[in-house]
Amino acid sequence: MKFFCDNNISHRIAKALFILAQPTEVIHLTDKFPTNTPDEEWIFKMKQEGYVIISGDSKIAKRPHQKKALIDSKLTVFFLAKGLDET
Repeated sequence: MKFFCDNNISHRIAKALFILAQPTEVIHLTDKFPTNTPDEEWIFKMKQEGYVIISGDSKIAKRPHQKKALIDSKLTVFFLAKGLDET
């Protein structure tokens, strides 16, 4: 299984998941994309690569373009609540 953490999840959480879940792959958005990459762009790419998404931005599911990208991608997405990833 492969996990992709977006910019709303710190590198520390991504690294912790990687250590705990080996040999599972866990990467952070900035490992593959510039920080300002639009959500629709990385969602499309992660669909092609078969990642499970971990996000701290639950508003993605409320913004029409991002919501459509998530629905169309059929990816599994976990939204973490605020306070779980304090930096």
